[in-house]
Amino acid sequence: MLFEISGYFEVKNKGIVIGGVNPELDNLSYGKIKEMIGESVLVIDSEDNEQVFEAVSIQISTSIINKKNIGICIGFPRNIGVIKNGSKVYSNGPLTTQNY
Repeated sequence: MLFEISGYFEVKNKGIVIGGVNPELDNLSYGKIKEMIGESVLVIDSEDNEQVFEAVSIQISTSIINKKNIGICIGFPRNIGVIKNGSKVYSNGPLTTQNY
């Protein structure tokens, strides 16, 4: 799992941004996290509904206490029913132990 959605919002002319944190990723570089995310993400809500979204852009910021905050812009998808706080976000690409 990349992260659990802790918030989402729309950016005018850009799309919906989903955001969250994962302490297991805090020590990884921006490049490694971006590689793990890949070109698309799988979002699964609490009722096990699944939806794949394109990762249009990725924003990763590091807090003053070295914690990573991850934001993924998914554009303007038609169906965003699974986008809600608590939904889990996974890479939609093949995962290997090299990713961690």
